[in-house]
Amino acid sequence: MEIKDLVKKYNLNKSDVWECHGNWILTHDSITKISHMENIVLNKIESIFQTDTECRFLVTMTKEDTTSPMTITSVGEASKANCQSKYLGSMAEKRGIDRCILKLIKAYEYGIYSEEEAENFKKPESKPESSMVTVKQKNLITNLCVKHELRQYDYKTMTKEEASQIISDINEHQTYLENKN
Repeated sequence: MEIKDLVKKYNLNKSDVWECHGNWILTHDSITKISHMENIVLNKIESIFQTDTECRFLVTMTKEDTTSPMTITSVGEASKANCQSKYLGSMAEKRGIDRCILKLIKAYEYGIYSEEEAENFKKPESKPESSMVTVKQKNLITNLCVKHELRQYDYKTMTKEEASQIISDINEHQTYLENKN
């Protein structure tokens, strides 16, 4: 199953899936949606181990298919070493449930994981408005360079701040030269 097939089959959108470290990551909500579409139900959650610093649950879920129901059991775990949340039990439960669902739809075979499985799988925050040089700044710098016979700049990696500084420097230098004469 390619990621595009999974996205299409379960009607997921761009906010449901992203790439991280060469693997595809799904949100917990999208995995819950998949479980409803596939008729996957939670059978039981058993506590294996719990302390103030870690928690492990044994989660059992079934894909209730009329022809061949399939049951999977997996471990959901969370500790202060691998989880930023204060609610270790909740995180262990989410991880176990997501793992069972992904196993039942055979997603692991294709490098597809849950965002809950590792802290570094979290979706990257969307970047604020681009900080790259604007068209207006490019035009102004180009015109100043032509007017004052200065070298042209490469705009490929120039930021708005760098462009502003260049414009300021050119204007200051020209003011200095005019006052000097």
